[in-house]
Amino acid sequence: MIGSPYEYSIITMAAGILVSASILSLYLVGGQYAWANGQ
Repeated sequence: MIGSPYEYSIITMAAGILVSASILSLYLVGGQYAWANGQ
């Protein structure tokens, strides 16, 4: 069943969530680093 639209959408959604979470965590860590340096 690999390649079915339903399974493909699940994989795409999971990949999008992982990318969003990694970008968000990098943004938050960068913000905390800049804030700590600014103090």
